[in-house]
Order: sequence, then C-alpha cells, then structure tokens
Amino acid sequence: MSSKGGRTTSKRLALPRVRTVIKKARTWAIRPSPGSHSQETAVPLGSVLRDVLGVTTNALETRRVLSTGTVFVNSKKRKERKFAVGLFDVVYLETAKKYYRMVLNGRGRLVPLEITKDDGKFSVEKVTKKVLSKGHLFQLTTNAGSTFMQKDGKVPVGASLKVDLEHRKIVDTFEMKEGHLAYIVGGTHRGSVATIENISPSTMQKESLVSLKGDSEFQTITENVFVIGNKKAAIAVEKE
Repeated sequence: MSSKGGRTTSKRLALPRVRTVIKKARTWAIRPSPGSHSQETAVPLGSVLRDVLGVTTNALETRRVLSTGTVFVNSKKRKERKFAVGLFDVVYLETAKKYYRMVLNGRGRLVPLEITKDDGKFSVEKVTKKVLSKGHLFQLTTNAGSTFMQKDGKVPVGASLKVDLEHRKIVDTFEMKEGHLAYIVGGTHRGSVATIENISPSTMQKESLVSLKGDSEFQTITENVFVIGNKKAAIAVEKE
C-alpha cells in the first residue's frame, strides 16, 4: 500500500502543552507543517490567528485573512495556515498594524505579547549545533531552524544570537555565563526571567545545573535556560 503522506490534523486532546485551544470544543485541530520548529514546540499560524489572537473565528475566515498577504512572521509574508510559529517568533498583522512576540506563560503555553515596531525587528535564537563546514567556516544552527556561517568558532553551543529579522544577520551574541540574563523555557519557572548566578559542570552521573535568581533563587538544567541578554534583555519577553 502506498504512503498517504504526513498527517495534516491532530486530535485536540493529544495536543502538546504549548497549544492554546479549548480541547473539548472540536475533535480536530490544525497540525503545524514540518519546518523551523518541532511539533512539540510550535503553534500553527492559523491557530495563532483563531485560537490565540481571536482575529478569526473559523477555518474559512483564517484562510481568507492569510490569502490577503497581510500576515507576517519574522518579517516574511506567510499565507499557509499550518506554518509553524515558535518561541520568540514575531507575528505582524499589517491591517491592524500590531506586532506580537510569542512567549511562554506559566503553564508552558505559547501566548502573544504585544510589542513595538522597533522591537519587532529583532529576535533572539539559541545556538543548538555548531559544525565546521567547507571553506573553514563554522555553521551555527539555532532552535528556530536558522543557520549562520561564521569565520571563527568563538560562539559556543548554548549561546544566543540577536538576529535582525529583515536582513537575517547576527547583530549581537550572548553567552551562557554568570551575570547574564536568561529566559526559562522549562520546569516550574518556565516563562520567567532570571539572572544566572552559577553554572555547575556536568558529570557522568548528572547534567550541568544552572543556579539563577529572579523572584526567587532556583536551579534548573541548561536545556531550560535561554540567554536573552547580558545585563538586560535584548528583546521584550514580558509585560513591563
């Protein structure tokens, strides 16, 4: 029997934590297309418009709005309702002239934070992989699926990049080190901002732990720590 391709929908009751939907309202929900973000960390653009922002009320309205070419994600026009939107992605609604950055709430769900036009020009991406490529260039891969080429290998895995979204270039880098500001993406403190106090090295028995101080002092694994600036946040990630 021939393959029928990947699934285009998901049952609402089986949706990942990041999705904000009324799970018992309907049986099926839009499934994000494979792309820059994984299924577990992304929300389809159609769901952002309908279930999160409330710009549309049904699938037909969502398709019509997207077909007008007035919805942008990270400075690029997007018309596909299944396009995957993830952490710190910037959604711009041209008709309403409003910018939103996707951030995590305390329950681990991706929610929109309204931001300024100037702030919407940038995002921060975490380096998840670094390899030596042809021409002695280092290729950096980020959590958002982006790749950047560099002549030197000074930027380590785990560091973050401030990215100019329109020109797709790195404008600043932030390493995971003491004194730098971090956004927590997992654990009981997810969605909060804290300062890195100490980083303990990993061993054969346990992962590296990061000690942080925000509203309280706590520890978490490095996987849950997303550096967003040196002394202050490079982008808006919470309400002022």
